[in-house]
Amino acid sequence: MKNTPNQDFLVVMGMIALLVIPAIFTLRTVEHPGMLIIPSCGPTAYAVDPDAAVPPTCNPTPLGYTWSLLIFLLPVMAIVWWFFHHPEYKIERKAFWLTIIFFSIAGAALDMLLGNTFFYFPNEGAVIGIRLPGYEFGHGWVLDIPIEEFLFYFLGSLFMLLVYLWGDLYWFGAYNLDNYEEMTNGIDKIVKPQWHSVVIGLILVIAGYIYKKYGSHPYHEGFPAYFSVLVMTFVAATFVFFRTVKTFVNWRAYSLTLYSLLSVSLLWEATLGVPYGWWKYHPEQMLGIFIGAWSHLPIEAVLLWFVAGWGVVMIFEVIRIYLHMDRSLRDAFFGL
Repeated sequence: MKNTPNQDFLVVMGMIALLVIPAIFTLRTVEHPGMLIIPSCGPTAYAVDPDAAVPPTCNPTPLGYTWSLLIFLLPVMAIVWWFFHHPEYKIERKAFWLTIIFFSIAGAALDMLLGNTFFYFPNEGAVIGIRLPGYEFGHGWVLDIPIEEFLFYFLGSLFMLLVYLWGDLYWFGAYNLDNYEEMTNGIDKIVKPQWHSVVIGLILVIAGYIYKKYGSHPYHEGFPAYFSVLVMTFVAATFVFFRTVKTFVNWRAYSLTLYSLLSVSLLWEATLGVPYGWWKYHPEQMLGIFIGAWSHLPIEAVLLWFVAGWGVVMIFEVIRIYLHMDRSLRDAFFGL
């Protein structure tokens, strides 16, 4: 099969555009969003003030957040069984574990350092009650982040990477590289910076700050920190690795990963998590664009659906490329 990475990449970007553009126009027509009413909570129903804590006597989704992790766990178990029953995928398995270790540690660290800055968890009945430490500016370390958050980062990383692997090695296996190892031998170095991506990232962060302060929304206080973190994460992966990795990514498998993640996120977050208060977002840390039709979901949550899959695939392919290269770490990455 002829390798056409530039064309395949553009096709995937076109698929995203065809999904996002009509969604934007359609969601903007919702000028008076509906509200979730929970009659069992009484006259002071949670939905009347969706930013308030869920009353202890009102538990509309008992252990909902905990059970919802099955949405990730069951597909993970199925694909893991398939993946580890194919002994020929030795390098892929090693790259898989290194990628999962990296994202699990990075996700846990970010959640502990910034979780309380970006999120809060008003529905205590939706979790089993085990809390782990998170840093809260002005208060230090506090035990208030549900263990489900950390399990989500682990299972979410597994889900994204395993769907990509299954798509790359099986479902769209006809479109992966037959001469992967041979092509890695022709790489002088993995790190090939794209400086224009840094410029674009800076422009986006500055534009986000301007919109936060002067846009047509009521949330001018604070800084769009979550948006800035997402942009910098996307830019970092693209800036350092994209020129090298683009040829090796199975873009059809990536599109499967992206659409699978979007489908799960629409059910898990837009339909259940945010409406029922499993977690909420601090508006002062958001850009100021909220989707009323999705229970006031911030645009950053939607951006995460795209950025997360991109980052996982980029890092996995970087590690897989390196494992195919019989060179030292410094030589492989920097050509030194």
